[in-house]
Amino acid sequence: MVSHISLVAVEPHEFRQTLGRDVADAVARKIGQRDFVRYSAALHAIARQIDSYLTKPGVAPQTSDSAGGTFADNAVAGEAIILFADAHPRRGFEGGLARIGDVAASRSAAMGGRRLQRANSIARHIWRSISTRTVVRATLEERQRSLIELAAALLDEDDLARLDAMTECVPIIAVVGDTRSTGPTSGRFHLVVASLPGRWLGTAPVAGRC
Repeated sequence: MVSHISLVAVEPHEFRQTLGRDVADAVARKIGQRDFVRYSAALHAIARQIDSYLTKPGVAPQTSDSAGGTFADNAVAGEAIILFADAHPRRGFEGGLARIGDVAASRSAAMGGRRLQRANSIARHIWRSISTRTVVRATLEERQRSLIELAAALLDEDDLARLDAMTECVPIIAVVGDTRSTGPTSGRFHLVVASLPGRWLGTAPVAGRC
């Protein structure tokens, strides 16, 4: 799922404390005041997608198995939602549901090399693969794999331990990054592991299916 930032509409998280704002605020604390402005659009994207897409009732498509609901309803124990928002002005948001074990395995397999360089390479690949100018667009599975690899490049041991401990709620791995080629924050990424309240966990009839 991909979204772009609106600079006109006022979002709920801009005037009250929403679930999306809670997560975005946690990422903002990692960024710090000096660089906040350069990541502002990406932080708004994180808040917006949590509030208007992941947790808003009725947004999930209705099927023969489900009467709709929220996308967060589909998470089950052992899974996490990965969100990535880019500070690049011509890029937006990507997200997906992944097994925590797959993220941990990907991290173990890619411990060599410089983590931020790897994250930047993966993030740029994400936008190339979903660009409308691309002749063959990436499949859902390929996009999910890219998100897993992005998270794996940035998570540390404490993050993984926290994910493993989140058994009664829906974990969120929220990432903001700057894939612009120049600028003081170019190539820099910030990540937090947060959670949604447990009432969403596995409540959809098709929970666990990506």
